[in-house]
Amino acid sequence: MKKISIVIFIVLVCNISFGLYAKNTYKDCGVAAFNTVDEALGLNPNINQIFTEDDVDLFISDIKKRIDTIADDVLVLVVQPTGKMKQYGFSSVQEVSILSVLRGDVSTENSIEIASIGGGGVYSQEYAYYDYSNERPVLFGMVNVLLPEKEYLVFLTPLKLNSITTSPYYRYAWSPQSSFRISDDYSVAVNKTASDTSYEEFKGSEFFCDTEETVNKLLQLKHTVVARYLANP
Repeated sequence: MKKISIVIFIVLVCNISFGLYAKNTYKDCGVAAFNTVDEALGLNPNINQIFTEDDVDLFISDIKKRIDTIADDVLVLVVQPTGKMKQYGFSSVQEVSILSVLRGDVSTENSIEIASIGGGGVYSQEYAYYDYSNERPVLFGMVNVLLPEKEYLVFLTPLKLNSITTSPYYRYAWSPQSSFRISDDYSVAVNKTASDTSYEEFKGSEFFCDTEETVNKLLQLKHTVVARYLANP
């Protein structure tokens, strides 16, 4: 009987220890570290991914093709972030209010949640496989998160799980860019190496780019897409 009790005790201790380890691990990864955009960006993460002159033309060409051959299930909306942001695994989720529906069938009465694809969110360097010799976490993505009080044109697809959930969920239609800020054109070229580039220095920038020329190419793309959909939903 004592042996059984000892075994049960050991199992309980192991479970509790593993649970605490997992909790701390998830927290370090950023899963449970924040509930709002301000909390996430308040961690002052490193910027680690940027559009460069070498590859921006390929990205732009790919985005144009996707928009020209837009799939039937892609929704086109104008939204405004509520400021709520969470993270599940390696995908961040932001809540937005729908201002208008340009394409698709969705109600403007409810807020919806948008999940990132291809990475996204804030992670410790351990989980992002980077070592910048500082303690800042890493912000994934070449495009900034959706900032509260700004308005965006977004391209979304419904998650397949919607058939069994009570509330619909959506994700960006493609990566790396399925959102275009229509409130302003503010973007600043990142002229530092990744190890020295903190988000705070480029706060509010829509795109993370290496030069002003790269920024201008993306702004030209944005203006073309926004004019097309706002003028011809």
